[in-house]
Amino acid sequence: VVWFRQDLRLHDNPALHEAVKQGNVFPVFIFDGSVKDPQLGAASKWWLSQSLKKLNEKLSGCLNTYKGNAEKVLTALVKKYDVTHLFFNACYEPGRREQDAHIVRELEKLGVEVAVSHGSLLWAPEDVLKEDGTPYKVFTPFYKNALANAPKPRSPLPEPEEFDVIKATDSVEIENLELLDSKHP
Repeated sequence: VVWFRQDLRLHDNPALHEAVKQGNVFPVFIFDGSVKDPQLGAASKWWLSQSLKKLNEKLSGCLNTYKGNAEKVLTALVKKYDVTHLFFNACYEPGRREQDAHIVRELEKLGVEVAVSHGSLLWAPEDVLKEDGTPYKVFTPFYKNALANAPKPRSPLPEPEEFDVIKATDSVEIENLELLDSKHP
């Protein structure tokens, strides 16, 4: 399973690249309102809807979309489809980090190998810390330290050339995620 979240793209997607190496790809997006992050406004929901439609097109109509608690949805998919690997790119908001850590623990208990990649930042937050081990609060010292001491950022990854995707029978249509109200079709 490749769990798409804020990374609704095929190019420069490290989680997808790792999944393609394993074989068939089961692309999943879960609209999860249970995370303790700010709720999406109408414009953000419109953007998300359009981005999901575009990603679905790029995946030949095989993006599997679900609505609900991500842990419950992923656990159900693991059990129903005998999933052995989960790949996703890290999110860095506090609510999502807590959720991710919990999901990793729970799925590993089920025997799933979980690989978390860094797909949206040049450096992971833990790669650039002050001498006392705490994160920077001011950009310029952070940036100077990163340039001098952090590993060189990876080059952008190309879109995978060919890979087989799996479409589930229980996936819902993007329209059924209820991202758009009746005024914004």
